[in-house]
Amino acid sequence: MNDPLILRLMVIATVVAAFAISGWYRRRAERGDDSPAPPASALPVLVLRLLVVFLLLGFFAVWAARPELVAFARLPLPPAARGLGLAAAIGVLPLFVWIFRTLGANVTPTALTRQRHRLITTGPYRWVRHPLYAAGTLFFLALALATASWLPALYAAGGFGATALRRRREEAALEARFGDAYRRYRATTGAYLPRLTRPASGHAGR
Repeated sequence: MNDPLILRLMVIATVVAAFAISGWYRRRAERGDDSPAPPASALPVLVLRLLVVFLLLGFFAVWAARPELVAFARLPLPPAARGLGLAAAIGVLPLFVWIFRTLGANVTPTALTRQRHRLITTGPYRWVRHPLYAAGTLFFLALALATASWLPALYAAGGFGATALRRRREEAALEARFGDAYRRYRATTGAYLPRLTRPASGHAGR
């Protein structure tokens, strides 16, 4: 059975909006950046990430146009759960904007910091060191509900695992660059969820 057209259109619009927000802010961060290009060792990871993104976008396109082709991944969810998932995914969009605006020129495709990188402890980074990773995971889990498919949830799980590995390298680079300032900031914030301690007043993770 095909999903309602309005649901399919809203899911596609939400996905397009999320990638448009990410792409616009990432291109903006690249302007005027004089940092060295990512090392050759990072190229396979970047290519793999791009491939996975294309596969993910392909899933949403197929789900909207030819849902029978991805019926093997369908979950028996009630309409209320699917509506809640769509609402949650839409609700993450302004959070993406807030995160990217706070990051500014700090957005990078790898765990390396830019030459003009600065330690950010404002906005969502006041409470969480990696709100973009947390928001991205929530976004695709919500889309798994909206599409009644476990494929976006699989992507969310894999992406969370990959960002957990990247987080270690990223935080090591930030500690090496900012020293005690970053250590103090890390001690008062959670990686993905706020800590029950007083946050810093002023990250630089994603």
